[in-house]
Amino acid sequence: MVKQIKFGVIITYIGTLINLLTGLLVTPITLRLFGQEEYGLYALAMSIMGMLFLFDFGFSNAVVKYATKFKEKNDEKGYQNTMAMFLLLYSIIGIILFVCAVIMSLQADKIFAKGLSVEEIERFKDMLIIVAINLAVSFPLKLFSGVIVAHERFIFSKVVNLIRFIVNPLTILSVLYMGYTSSVVLATITIVSIFLSLLDVYYCIVILKLKIKLHKVDFQLLKEIASYSLWVFVAGLADIIYTRTDIFILGALVNAREVAVYHIADVINSLFNKLTMVLSGFLLPKLVKMITNKVSNRQIDNIFIKISRIQFFLAALVITGFISVGHEFIVLWAGPDYQLAYWVALLIISSRFIPIVQVLATSILQAKNQHVFQSKLYLVVAVFNLLISIPLAMMYGVIGAAIGTVIGKIINTVVMNIYYVRIGIDMKRYSKEVFILFIPMVTMGLLGYLLKSFFHVSNMIDVFIFAVAFSVIYGWIMFHFYMNDGEKRFIINSYHKRFSKKEDPKKRCI
Repeated sequence: MVKQIKFGVIITYIGTLINLLTGLLVTPITLRLFGQEEYGLYALAMSIMGMLFLFDFGFSNAVVKYATKFKEKNDEKGYQNTMAMFLLLYSIIGIILFVCAVIMSLQADKIFAKGLSVEEIERFKDMLIIVAINLAVSFPLKLFSGVIVAHERFIFSKVVNLIRFIVNPLTILSVLYMGYTSSVVLATITIVSIFLSLLDVYYCIVILKLKIKLHKVDFQLLKEIASYSLWVFVAGLADIIYTRTDIFILGALVNAREVAVYHIADVINSLFNKLTMVLSGFLLPKLVKMITNKVSNRQIDNIFIKISRIQFFLAALVITGFISVGHEFIVLWAGPDYQLAYWVALLIISSRFIPIVQVLATSILQAKNQHVFQSKLYLVVAVFNLLISIPLAMMYGVIGAAIGTVIGKIINTVVMNIYYVRIGIDMKRYSKEVFILFIPMVTMGLLGYLLKSFFHVSNMIDVFIFAVAFSVIYGWIMFHFYMNDGEKRFIINSYHKRFSKKEDPKKRCI
């Protein structure tokens, strides 16, 4: 497992780097080939598809949890039966979402009458039909990616994602340069996505020897899965409202240009998430095992604090660097028409900073089956966020939509940190070891501002030089003054393993 996590993290960072580089190169080209309005339509369609994909009712996490649980018990028959029930449930959801997307297409002239022109609506209808087909085919295939994670085969899973990061932008550019529209781009991406999902199917059946057989409909287990998944779904529904409805609101009530600006900010937010949340997807199986084996709260606190500190170092580097040169970067990258995206992105990623640092908390709650309160809270606050975002977007456009999201995120963060105390997490110790890092973060933010005064940032090379210089200074200061002994040993050992000649293991840091 350690090897899988280790190489999985490495591959994920390689994929993130490739995704970052392709985004830097491809996004400006697509913006110019599409045009702002057409890009806004494409972004709106992708947002709706992403929104509907989140309606898996929490089964993605449930597959990992129950597959791991039956594997630990060596219950092959129960494992086969549970996977068969999940496949059936996924298929039903896929059909339901297909129908929803088709209905949305048929009613598009009413839903988007205020935000889109008649011509844009007609093109958008075709895009929604493609979204419907994607959902119907892709949803049943989601089971197999969950099985791979449950078996802790992270390397294969991340390699497939790596292929996706490479193939998708190349496909988009190829289709655009051949003169096709956004509908054809969307259809091509759908075909590529389905093909890559079929690789998961092949791996599960041929390599993992997965057998899916419905021996019986286990209603007791189904009830347990529903109880677990319901609240994961509710949290997912809240996340949909936070991350997807802003674009939907702007498309329905404002215009496609505002959608395009918000989408650029959302791309920045997505890159922020990918750079800072590499470890989160690897630890749910381990936490399930720990909870199953009834480890102490102290051990849970240890791993929570350890991961939170790593998350903090990463997230603080990205956000302080973005504050320093993010505006110049967006203007150079996307164009002056999108400079408002800097403030939108800054609002969103700032409100997500602490949730990203504490990302492992959600997995801990799910592993303990104590995630109901979080889900209820997120849904209530998300509805409140939706209600205030609509008038804010109508009054202040893209900035107003972002402000509504920020307010909701702040409420969630404050309440959940109070709740963590109630479920036994030592937040006093957590604050001393994690939140204390806000001091160097603020210091580095001021240092970044001073450092920028020595740079005249006028092109992407200047941005790159600043980023490298800032990262080196940040890393040196954090290593020498703020990392604990365990973190320093990890970095030193990692350096020796990769760059030093073979030596006596006793001489290495332990």
